[in-house]
Amino acid sequence: MRPPPRRPRGISQIELLASLAIAAVLMVSVGTAVLQAMNAWSASDERNELNRQAQFAMQRITAAVLGSRRLLIPLAENPTTAWSESIRDVLAVTLDPTLDRDGDGFADADNDKDGKVDEDLPADNTNDGVAGIVGLDSNGDGLVNNGNVKDNDEDGQNGEDPLNGVDDDGDGSIDEDIPAHMAGGAQGVPFQDDDGDGQDDEDWLDVVAYYVNNGSLIERMPNINPASGNDYSEHAIASRVTTFRVQRSYTAGDRAVVLDITLVLTGASGQQVSLTTRLRVGGGQ
Repeated sequence: MRPPPRRPRGISQIELLASLAIAAVLMVSVGTAVLQAMNAWSASDERNELNRQAQFAMQRITAAVLGSRRLLIPLAENPTTAWSESIRDVLAVTLDPTLDRDGDGFADADNDKDGKVDEDLPADNTNDGVAGIVGLDSNGDGLVNNGNVKDNDEDGQNGEDPLNGVDDDGDGSIDEDIPAHMAGGAQGVPFQDDDGDGQDDEDWLDVVAYYVNNGSLIERMPNINPASGNDYSEHAIASRVTTFRVQRSYTAGDRAVVLDITLVLTGASGQQVSLTTRLRVGGGQ
């Protein structure tokens, strides 16, 4: 006699629970792997963005420094003060004397369009109506534009360092507070026409500056055909900036002015991108 046919056996409750547990473990593992991959992608994307901004900002700074004839900030270290002039969180140089953004055949820094640059400075060397450079602390004492309009280095003296390659006032910097008669001497109107073109004080120092404001690195550029040193535009060229350090390596009598510049950007996750470079002012000319 044949045994009766066996009934199809269903899934028991224990087997179902075991299957669900295995599936849950697999889902957690897959979910963890996906989350880790997403976090890694996000971190990589953030780092790439930080690096892109840092590289762009450093390229802009490098071009400005190498193309400039004169460093305005930082000043050289002054042995008579209680603060540092040579290590700053701000950088200012004069505009590249070869730059011609509008293609009119005259350099943007040639304010009187006579084919020469910075050859007839006013007593207010940057022609912005304030001591030092408008909106910036020139000498690192924590005060902005303090002093007489003719006090270009904000040291309490006016026009005491004529254009002669000598540190006349003994503050470590050379030719940083130039009088209206750039070579010094008599200050009468006939003597203020330094280029002999019949005009007085018509070609000021055009400033390119970099500083941090609310975590953004700001670039200040003179507008084309500026009416004065107050005629400029500012743009953020990097965000999430946590360090902008500019150190001037210079001693009186040393004609090569060297800058060590450090730029650090910190992302929301805490990861950082840090760039450091050493530049000689005017090294690209």
